[in-house]
Amino acid sequence: MGQVSPTDQASNLIASGHSDLALKLLVGVPLQELNEEWRRKLLLLFFRLRGVPALRQELERQSEEGFLTATTVYLTVKLIASVGQVFVKDPSGKDGIDWLRIARRLDSRHIPVQTSLAFLLSQTATKQNLDEAAEICFDLGKTLAERGFDQNLHYDDIKTLSRAYRNIGDPRKSVECSIISLNKRPLSDSGRLFISNLERLKGLPSLLVSEEERSEALFNYSSTIEILLNEKLPSKLEREPLLESLLEISNFHIPYLSVDDINFSKKYCELITRLGVFFSFQCEFKSPLRHEKSLAVLGTFKQHTPTFVNRFLSTLIDQSDWKIDFINIGDGHSFPNLPPTSDRVRRMNFPINVKTYDSFVKIIRGAGYSHVFFSEVGMSAESRFLSFHRLAPVQFTSWLHPVSTGSDHVDLFFSGAAMEPENASEHYSEKLILLSGIGQNFLEPSEITFTKKSSPGTGRIICLQSAFKIQPYFDDWIREILQIEGVKEMVFLNPNAPIQRKLFQQRFEKLNNNKKITFLDRVNYEEFLGLLQNCEMALDVPNWSGGNTTIDCLKTGLPVVGYRGDRMRSRHTFGIYKLMGLENLLSVGSRADYLSLIRQLLDSEFNNYCRDAISASLAKLAAAGDRNPMEFFEALQHPCSHQ
Repeated sequence: MGQVSPTDQASNLIASGHSDLALKLLVGVPLQELNEEWRRKLLLLFFRLRGVPALRQELERQSEEGFLTATTVYLTVKLIASVGQVFVKDPSGKDGIDWLRIARRLDSRHIPVQTSLAFLLSQTATKQNLDEAAEICFDLGKTLAERGFDQNLHYDDIKTLSRAYRNIGDPRKSVECSIISLNKRPLSDSGRLFISNLERLKGLPSLLVSEEERSEALFNYSSTIEILLNEKLPSKLEREPLLESLLEISNFHIPYLSVDDINFSKKYCELITRLGVFFSFQCEFKSPLRHEKSLAVLGTFKQHTPTFVNRFLSTLIDQSDWKIDFINIGDGHSFPNLPPTSDRVRRMNFPINVKTYDSFVKIIRGAGYSHVFFSEVGMSAESRFLSFHRLAPVQFTSWLHPVSTGSDHVDLFFSGAAMEPENASEHYSEKLILLSGIGQNFLEPSEITFTKKSSPGTGRIICLQSAFKIQPYFDDWIREILQIEGVKEMVFLNPNAPIQRKLFQQRFEKLNNNKKITFLDRVNYEEFLGLLQNCEMALDVPNWSGGNTTIDCLKTGLPVVGYRGDRMRSRHTFGIYKLMGLENLLSVGSRADYLSLIRQLLDSEFNNYCRDAISASLAKLAAAGDRNPMEFFEALQHPCSHQ
């Protein structure tokens, strides 16, 4: 018998579950004796078995010896992005991979490499990497405009570029690329038209520059849904591209653009119901459940979701007869700040995509959960689409994204009585459950660290809300604030996404004649708290109030100019002040009173009086949520009896 080659031996080892031995074997084989496919497998083995540092070293070795190809970089980048392990060189240069430098050693005209790089960089959402991603996108846009999109580009390449555009804050270009990519798929005319219109629903601007743009965006969105409700459906053979599009449509920006989000949500639900011929939205639970007190918490657990979920479920987790599964449906694999696993608490990864959707729905229904918690409908497109499915007898959500789902299959919406207006139930398609206070424990007694400002009379006012929450109507309010005597500086936080950053600053140029407006990049938490201590006051945005940001301000003694709007999302600060007994001191309900309170807070004596009142009242806020967990627990056990 002839001698077995190293690659054949490695194949056998991998097939028998001994990938670690296969890696040790291949490391000793000279690169020139491995073909491109095996050099690529070697990279993937390093990534899976030894992590990013080892992958980086192997990339460098293959690059320096001249064996790294554009195709290898392209496929490696796509693999890393697909499993949610987004590693790009960070500013310190310690933990990531400088993909940009590696790619520039290769053929710069290799567009698939560039599209994957742009997407990978944009996924990290740091300012530096988003800027790099934007640079690649702009260069690619020019190249493709010159050459046309009919060169030898795969559907996935253009779709990847579309996702990169979305991440850098350019939804218009993202939708344009998505629609072009559909031309490279074998679709019927009706299927292509229908899915193209679905893609247009993703084109809502992430940051507005004028009221006219807002009106136009909402008109286009509403008109597109009406078209989709009446035009011919795709064929059942076109279910996969239809599902792919649906899994990327979020309602995140709708409530920022309009107070009438409940009607938009219901209209979208009507559209989803029409697509019931493709998907199994309905389900009857006739057989006994496997466990009558079992909860599946669905989410991607990114950003502030874990902290919110932890606070919200704090007592339920302590109940010995409840079983809770945290199921990560995104492309990540982490569960930061969530409870540790135990005999009652489990963590699972089940990314939702076109390949896994059917099995996910079947498995969740078959698991026999009594309850499902959609923890971040609006924050992730996957959560939104799943919320239109009946996965358990009782399904609920809460105010991480403080708007109604519009879904017929989400039964309960948990909110806080201190934040809701009298007609609150009109704003929800779900049954509204009002917990006492603001609906969760936002502040523990140990977190009360009141610190008076160190420099009175700074005249510095900070607005901590994200740029997309600051609507164009507020520009006139800003103009008036800048004219108030004693205002020396107004600070706004820059968006990370480069397109949004540019638009935001351009919008304010016409207001900044006296050069009082400052834009700051985001900083770490300790620097953030230090920034607050050197401000005179913080501003709530009337259409969208602060939750975490308000608590952070109050912990440092910084007064927040609260606004009492007509929706829960514009009443967080008001609700917090109400629990502290300060709603009449620091919360208002009109533009005139808002400007008047700013003038008062510029007076050092009144400002210090408010700081003392905040200091004396923080303990009330910490105690206000004591009853919430038991109310929540009772509502879950008897959902039909609660009003």
